Amino acid sequence: MAEFPAGTEPGTWTPVAGGVGFQNSWNDSGHGDPCAYRFLPFSNEVEIIGDLSVPTFSSDSVIFTLPANLAPASNLQSFQPIVITSTGTVAVVSPRIYIGQSGALTAASASIPGASTGLTTRMAIRCLVSLDF
Repeated sequence: MAEFPAGTEPGTWTPVAGGVGFQNSWNDSGHGDPCAYRFLPFSNEVEIIGDLSVPTFSSDSVIFTLPANLAPASNLQSFQPIVITSTGTVAVVSPRIYIGQSGALTAASASIPGASTGLTTRMAIRCLVSLDF
């Protein structure tokens, strides 16, 4: 296995639960990876993973906010999650995960089957956020 040059090793995974904390009723789903993030110094990025759920999805809902030192420099970046609803529907659908200068990870632009009827929504995310943009 290749080694990273000194000072460029990936950071330790930091769980959101018990750390910066979830917002707006978001939480770990109990399936898949718990939501966590780490700094990647060799590429100046933050890696975010997690299998999340929310009892009732609403668009423009902040999931959690990264610490200020791990927020992107300026531009809004977006990623498309895999969404699973309690109806059993599995698909890549229209919600996007946005992150900007504030470091707030936001689920937006939703069109999720059953979301308006109070069904639990699960999202699996894995993304890299550049701190240079």
